[in-house]
Amino acid sequence: MEIKRINLLHVHEFILLNRIFFTWLSKNSSKCSEKLALNCSQQDVFTIATQLLSYGIRNGYKNLNVSTFLSQWSESYQLDKAISRDSILNHSVFVAINFLVYGVFSIFSTLKAQERLLNEDVLSKNTGIERSIREKARNFLEFLSNFKEVLLQNWDNLLNSSENVDNKSKTKKQKPKIYYTYRLTYQEPGSDIKKYYMGYRGCTTHPLLDESFSSSNLVKELKRQHGSKCLKKKILGIYLTQQEALASEVLYHETLKVDTNKAFLNQAKQTTTAFFYDNTGSIQTDESNEKCSITLKGRNRFTTEGLARLIAYQTARECSDSDREALRQAALARNAQKVVCRYCGNEGQVTAMHRWHFENCKKAPNPSQKSIKEREELRQRMLGFNTNKEKDTE
Repeated sequence: MEIKRINLLHVHEFILLNRIFFTWLSKNSSKCSEKLALNCSQQDVFTIATQLLSYGIRNGYKNLNVSTFLSQWSESYQLDKAISRDSILNHSVFVAINFLVYGVFSIFSTLKAQERLLNEDVLSKNTGIERSIREKARNFLEFLSNFKEVLLQNWDNLLNSSENVDNKSKTKKQKPKIYYTYRLTYQEPGSDIKKYYMGYRGCTTHPLLDESFSSSNLVKELKRQHGSKCLKKKILGIYLTQQEALASEVLYHETLKVDTNKAFLNQAKQTTTAFFYDNTGSIQTDESNEKCSITLKGRNRFTTEGLARLIAYQTARECSDSDREALRQAALARNAQKVVCRYCGNEGQVTAMHRWHFENCKKAPNPSQKSIKEREELRQRMLGFNTNKEKDTE
């Protein structure tokens, strides 16, 4: 599906609105659960969402191919079985929100548009929606309308809350990620045989606008040989967190045995939902350390261009007064620490003591050759310094 990026979909606003909605909902789920659920079946909400989105596109995003958009999304969500049942939102409402947010974003821009949307002309019998479902749709739209007012009143605070602080105490805005599972269908030109690849991704655009296919080397090679036209991408599900998307991938891989299934291009099966592995306390063997040493020796960490960019960036950095004070306090705290050498018994500042004492101490039973050499070089420099000082005084 081809979608123009400019002046068509407010992708960042859509992602931010979803993120704010889910955050707000998690704090107020008990208050609005009845309003959201509406005792409405999945197909009812799906039908409502489809009609309203169609109306919203006709009146807002005129360049979007409505039939293509609806067919792709409806097929994805109707066939998806992997959406987490433990999420705050059930399947029906989650589908409705993703549909409605496109239309509501522009439909509710004026009171007249809102009134027109809620009257009988829009949700009429001609749409195929029964009267009871129309009432539920109106309640749902009124809830979204009220929710938009809450957003507008707190928009500045909500935007500020999306700022993140990195480990250097620098603030920067980051677009929130949407996580989704997908399936690639590969068909070699001139052949009827199809093969599939299933994975998950996180992106800052809407999944339908995400142009990335896969990080798999096999898929990349197929794309290089035959072009992207031989690959078709289908969104299987959208998730609030990376953990949920990965759990869905694990379930999919386990059910279809993608590692041994000849119909799949996946060469391995995702078997864990863990992102980080705790190796605290593990000890590398001497053989492993030797291999790492051989591999890393002689390696240039930075290219000439990379070093030039790094130098330019570091030179242009500005350090605020608060940052300088924080660095000063940290240095003072380090310098205030006193330690005692276990070989000679001398006490001193921690950094200097580690330079000349402990394993580098003259009284250490097995001082390193490096420390002996450095100590002798320092002694020679001091002798030269004292000799020059005596000459100056004469």
